[in-house]
Amino acid sequence: MNPTVTNVKPENDFLLLISFSNGEIRHFDVKPYLAIGIFGELKDLSLFNSVK
Repeated sequence: MNPTVTNVKPENDFLLLISFSNGEIRHFDVKPYLAIGIFGELKDLSLFNSVK
């Protein structure tokens, strides 16, 4: 069974700290996606920092 996301915390330099239901914690780098379609809106730091 795939673990579910339990928490997401925005960090500096467009990184997300993601916690999963199995206790795993991973960083996700959003920078490569900022030039793709709707993800470009996340360049606005206030919007990026509002992630939940």
